[in-house]
Amino acid sequence: MDRAPTPSHGSLPEDGMAPPRVGPIPPGTGRTLLLLALAALIASGAFRMGEAEGRRSVRERRRTAVVDSVRHAAPAVVSVTARTQTRRTITEGAGAGVIVHPAGFVVTNSHVVSGAQRVIVQLWQGNGTFDADVLINRPQDDLAILKLRTNRRFPYVSCCSGSDVMLGETAIAIGNPRGLGDTITVGVVSAIGRDARMSTGVELTGLIQTDASINTGNSGGALLNLDGELMGVIVSLLPESSGIAFAIPASKVCPLVTRVAGSSPEANPLPPQPAEVGEGRIERAEEELEQSPYAAPRPAAPAPRRPTPPSVGGRDAPGRVEVGPDAGAQQGTIPVGPAEMGFALEDLPTGLRIRDVRPNTSAWRAGVLSGDILLSIDGRPVEQSAEVLEAFSQARPGRVYHLGVRRGRESRMLRIEAPGASR
Repeated sequence: MDRAPTPSHGSLPEDGMAPPRVGPIPPGTGRTLLLLALAALIASGAFRMGEAEGRRSVRERRRTAVVDSVRHAAPAVVSVTARTQTRRTITEGAGAGVIVHPAGFVVTNSHVVSGAQRVIVQLWQGNGTFDADVLINRPQDDLAILKLRTNRRFPYVSCCSGSDVMLGETAIAIGNPRGLGDTITVGVVSAIGRDARMSTGVELTGLIQTDASINTGNSGGALLNLDGELMGVIVSLLPESSGIAFAIPASKVCPLVTRVAGSSPEANPLPPQPAEVGEGRIERAEEELEQSPYAAPRPAAPAPRRPTPPSVGGRDAPGRVEVGPDAGAQQGTIPVGPAEMGFALEDLPTGLRIRDVRPNTSAWRAGVLSGDILLSIDGRPVEQSAEVLEAFSQARPGRVYHLGVRRGRESRMLRIEAPGASR
């Protein structure tokens, strides 16, 4: 039996190829491979970091002064809904407003809230909804000051001085055009000190003109500079205009707010503090809607001024007035002054202080307190006792007035009824 020949040592296999020789790895080879792998990882990470840095760099270039201004100020711009109701219909008008004091004081246009039975304010991006009181309503200036019905604090915008507005500077408009919600447009300050007739028919003076796109619903919104400061409150377009819009200068607005609020806002606005969604949400049913005691009524016919008596109770009382019966009162009206309402007034350099509220009087029942500062009657500011006499001069028994007062650092609206109504 033949056996296959066994290859002798050193002989080649039949295919003539020698097997590969396996020997020891040269020293240092593993370290070299490890270093190469680390270098590849570092290069890959550096590439990814470079990509991210490039994206950040592009994003930083996109973040302009306009973007910063909007991010800073936009949370203080609100949507304002003015609601009226008849037996068959509910009508709503939309506008905008600006929070200019951390206690929740909002400035808007008079025509946005005039005649409203209920005023509803929605915060930026829907971060809360609140009922608001109309503290001041000045149709002649197309300005109104609202107070949100809450004790919380809000982000707000500070006012730039009137002398700081520059012709040609960037103007940023934030509002609620056509009820669509929070909207931003950009233009420039086209002119300063313009006089114009608004679409409401009101003649306004000293306005800021801008070419920023303004539409219906922007009324009451903010016109900002690049520092996020309030340059003005947007008002309606001219009826026949195209590309021309106006704003009431902040220099006319903010002193009024300071007077109503009783203090100036802090030097630095609060950082944005969005409300929890639903905070302050209005849950009353539509059928329960009643006329708000804070809405300004339609203007009554002007009444003649009545002279201020030189004394009270036979005593000299400089700067203080009580009014007694007026034998010449018009038929159907009653002679009403602070005395008949149950209080006295003291003229101050910057307003009127209520004094000597008497028990069981209209003022006492309305919650008026001695020491309250009288700000307005039916939404109209009062600064002199003669203006109070004029406001009360057309009273009828049971006629209801709405007194805006400041009590300490808090503003209130009180409902007071003229005496003489049957009970």
